[in-house]
Amino acid sequence: MSDARIPAIVLQFGRLDLSRRCIASLRAQTLPVEVVLVDGGTPGFDRLALQEVGDLADRALYLQTNRGYAANNNAAIAAVLERSDPQALLLLNHDTELDVACVARLMAMLRARPRAAQVCPQVRYPDGRLQAAGAWIEPRRFEPRLRGHLEPPDRYRAAAQVGYAPGMAVLVRSEAVRAAGLIPEDYFLYAEDVDWSLRFVRAGWEIWYCPTASVLHHDSASVGAWSERKGYYLIRSNVMLARRWLPPQGWHAFVRRMIMKLMRQSVRHLHRPPYVVGMWRGFRAGLLDHARR
Repeated sequence: MSDARIPAIVLQFGRLDLSRRCIASLRAQTLPVEVVLVDGGTPGFDRLALQEVGDLADRALYLQTNRGYAANNNAAIAAVLERSDPQALLLLNHDTELDVACVARLMAMLRARPRAAQVCPQVRYPDGRLQAAGAWIEPRRFEPRLRGHLEPPDRYRAAAQVGYAPGMAVLVRSEAVRAAGLIPEDYFLYAEDVDWSLRFVRAGWEIWYCPTASVLHHDSASVGAWSERKGYYLIRSNVMLARRWLPPQGWHAFVRRMIMKLMRQSVRHLHRPPYVVGMWRGFRAGLLDHARR
């Protein structure tokens, strides 16, 4: 792989049509990229169908099972860094599509900010609404929040240092990865991006938002917007994150607030029983700090 091209790691699970669109947007970039497709054991497709999408990439990794966001990405990151030394790597969920100048603008900010470990773009939903202009952790509840979610995008025209980089689309400096380590793998889904950013910050790096880089995101295309699986991992991972980063006093207060939150959410989503069940199961699993695959 040429170090002049930015490795773009596309994490695929389901919806091969979205993978095709993501790869097409990467091929249209003004800054050349090397597309590395990672399939996390996508079910329901034969080998030929997966291979047809893999042929669109420069390299494809087919994992036997879905080991989660972190482990699937880490397999590709480790492979890339073992055989080359790029300045940065671009991590993408397969349900994203990039504006033609996205990678170039992310790289420009990374080069302009020597201590930036991660640079994240502005992420919008297909209907144009703002999903994220970076992200932060609400301090009282210790709850990850998408910065600017559903607010007018024009409010977020300025570059800013943020709390963490949402994992659906992020440019990561290779030097920072070598210094702080790969993505923590025990979350399986959600919050691993938060933990990773916190580890970079603890090591003296910064996380930046680039407003001129734009990405469209088909949110929850693989997991399902209100599935039991999503409810489970959202809450489980939030609890695990708090358990690992809060001091004992803060942790106990977090648990009390989380119980109250789950009670409110259970009423709000009463018409979505699987989601509610998933949330409570995730809470229990987070307290026990173990994963359900």
